[in-house]
Amino acid sequence: MKRQIQYLIVVMVIFCFLFVFFTISTGKCKTLTNRDVERLKGKYNRNVPSLDPPPTIPPPVKGSTRGAIVIKKYLPYKKWEQEYREYFRRHYNDPGLGLKPKLIVMHYSGTSDFASLWWTFMRGGEYDAGGGKKKMGHLSTHFVVDRDGTLYQLMPLNRRARGTYGVNHAAISIEIIGRNEKDILADKKQMKVVFSLVRWLMNKYKISASGVRAHTEIAKGKELVSQYKDAFYPNGYPPGSRPRGPGKTYMFKLRYNLHEPK
Repeated sequence: MKRQIQYLIVVMVIFCFLFVFFTISTGKCKTLTNRDVERLKGKYNRNVPSLDPPPTIPPPVKGSTRGAIVIKKYLPYKKWEQEYREYFRRHYNDPGLGLKPKLIVMHYSGTSDFASLWWTFMRGGEYDAGGGKKKMGHLSTHFVVDRDGTLYQLMPLNRRARGTYGVNHAAISIEIIGRNEKDILADKKQMKVVFSLVRWLMNKYKISASGVRAHTEIAKGKELVSQYKDAFYPNGYPPGSRPRGPGKTYMFKLRYNLHEPK
């Protein structure tokens, strides 16, 4: 009987201790505010670009992107104005920034995710400035289509991007997230959004199917693309260039889709 009483006392002491500890601990807990949550998100997502909500959805009209979500996440193109004016003056003898699209140029990113491509644009690098010289600059594109079909717009459509050497003065550039052509051929959802985006742009700017080109086709210069123009390499891309454009299989599928009646 005495042992049972001792055992009961020990259990009660432990229970009381746990109760007091729990009460004190919970009393010190802080309710997280929205500011706290955003601070923590910033801490643990430093390498991931933020998205600017809310996304916009194009109207469901013929030639539209059929309701694909478009997230407008603009690059800091206004900060790059002087750099871009110098680039366009150097290569096209025209410092203007405005764009009246006559071409749609397709690229694959060479990356496995959107974030990697975004930070490539943001960091910038040294690029061929003609005459064997290099110059610091920032590349850009108008649209990026991610692996899950999410569509990002990085530049206004009335603004020249620096995404396709030789035709930046005339082209809307589209980047498809993928390391190679095999990647972008394998993702049917992504492909559907890409094809719909191209149709929408063709309809909006009255661009014919012959104006839809792979970056590798632009590299052939005036031999294939009449709009090609460059002060340093007037006939085609410089030797050693490695443009990342969808290959013949992807472009065949795209062009077949563009000629299908809708």
